[in-house]
Amino acid sequence: MLEDNVVLYSIIALVAMVTLFTLSRLRTSYVSSLHETINSKDEQLGKTISQLAAVKTMNQNLEKTIKNQIQQIEEMVLVNKKHSESLAKSHQDNKALIQDYKISQDAKVALEKKLHSISKTHESEIEDKVNKLNLFESAYKKLKNSYKIVQKSNDNLCEERDFYREEFISLRDSITESENLVHIKSA
Repeated sequence: MLEDNVVLYSIIALVAMVTLFTLSRLRTSYVSSLHETINSKDEQLGKTISQLAAVKTMNQNLEKTIKNQIQQIEEMVLVNKKHSESLAKSHQDNKALIQDYKISQDAKVALEKKLHSISKTHESEIEDKVNKLNLFESAYKKLKNSYKIVQKSNDNLCEERDFYREEFISLRDSITESENLVHIKSA
């Protein structure tokens, strides 16, 4: 019984040792797997830290870029505002010019109508004056012809007068000579 107890205790001790050995092996493998996990986590943590540093650098670069872009946008906003103001002023000026152009076009149309009316009036006045001038010219031609006729009549009358004067003088001279002869004969 004692022997049985010893064997039993030996078996129990052997089982306990195997169990302890197995547990220690399991513990060692668990610890080594924990070390591997910790090492891999450290590597991942190192990578993550590197990535965080890279992300931090990228964030700083992005912040600089954003600041530059904000500055550029503000400059562009100022330039666009100036352009918008100049375009608005130009638009207003163009509207005013278009209005002035319309007014000048209306004035031009009114002046052309007035010019056309005046032109018609002048044409009718010129036509009346041309007709009067034609009447004066025809009257002048008639007067000229009448003057020529009167001149010819006057020349003819002068010729007749000269003729009759010469006849009268020659008759008188002949009568005076005849009287002188008669006086001479009677004396």
